[in-house]
Amino acid sequence: MRLADYPFDVVNVSCGKCVRQGRYKKQTLIERFGGAITVSDLRWKIAADCSKAIDRQLGADPCGIVYPDLLERYRAEKAVEEG
Repeated sequence: MRLADYPFDVVNVSCGKCVRQGRYKKQTLIERFGGAITVSDLRWKIAADCSKAIDRQLGADPCGIVYPDLLERYRAEKAVEEG
């Protein structure tokens, strides 16, 4: 999903690995990184200054950042489908 297509005006993030949380205005993120950036790539931008992040060139994905609002929406849609 591209940032421009993110369905909420505020982008909430949280990380279970470093207990980091944040709220960003979607428009501010678009101005900074562009609307075409994927939310997957955006998490690397958000976590760039995290002392617990490991260089992803190592082939590992140490970043635990998730978008809780997207997870909640996905779960709600899944529950409706399973009905």
